[in-house]
Formats: sequence, C-alpha cells, structure tokens
Amino acid sequence: MSDEIEVNATRKYKLDYIVTEGKQPPPEIHGDVFDRQRVMKNFDQHSVEQQHVFVLGVGGIGSSIAMSLVRMGVDTIYLLDRDFVDASNLNRQILFSLLDVGKSKVEVAAQHLKSIHNLRTNIYDYRMDAVINWSCVVEIAKKCTVIFNNIDYGAVFDYAVNSLCKSLG
Repeated sequence: MSDEIEVNATRKYKLDYIVTEGKQPPPEIHGDVFDRQRVMKNFDQHSVEQQHVFVLGVGGIGSSIAMSLVRMGVDTIYLLDRDFVDASNLNRQILFSLLDVGKSKVEVAAQHLKSIHNLRTNIYDYRMDAVINWSCVVEIAKKCTVIFNNIDYGAVFDYAVNSLCKSLG
C-alpha cells in the first residue's frame, strides 16, 4: 500500500509501507531526514556528519546526549558504561524502559539508538569500568573528535579525562 504525507506543506515523502505494531519499518524513507539542519544559517551539517563522539556514561545525561547525537546525524558514537539498568533509573534515563531492568546500560542504549529509523550513525558499545580499563578509554578517545564525560566518579576522574582531552588536542 502506498501513501503520501506532507511535512510542513513544503515537501512530500512517499511511504510504501504501513507501520504496524511490532513490525520494523524499511531501512529508508525517501527524503533527507536532516534537510532542516542543512538549511539552517551557520549550521554545518556536513561537519556534524563527520564527528566521532565518545560518550562516557549513558545514565541520565549520557543517554540524552547519545540520543541527541544520533538524531543530529553524527558519524560514529562510542558508548561506555559499566552499569546495569535499575528501576530507579527509569524516571530520568530516556533510553530505558521497565523491560530493560537488569540489562547492561550500554547494550540496551546501543540497541535503542540503532533502532532510530533512517539514521546512519555507527554505534559501538563497551560495558566496562572506565577507571579499571583506563587504557581502553585512552585508545577509544584517540579515535574521537569529541568526548562527553558523564561518569560520576568524582573530581580525580574528571581531571584525568580533561588531561586526556588536552593531550589529544
């Protein structure tokens, strides 16, 4: 079945499917999902699409950042967190639901982010402790253009991440 929808009466997107509960939509929607960003004055969508971003911690702030980055169209996101979803997380961590309680935060976050329709961000998830596996953090950071530190280990860890960023340029 075919249908058309109008988006703000400026562009028509032809849909050759019907979204039904429990079924995945096809991999592509006709049209550019970032067309609004491409026409914004002083906004360089091409630059956004070339970014490799490291999100340390996917809790309250980290999950919101990761969701925004995917929806902006960044090229690659590396997610790192050691924690598991707890019921107390559900009121403030947008990537998780009751069905995710007890599961790895980064694995659930990556799965949810990959399901966002028609967005092509590469997503890599690492379930590990950033302090114990600092050498892995450094290696991942070397691949990135932007780093978000959302881990609440305290000031010493924050200083370490800051020093790492400064040393990488």
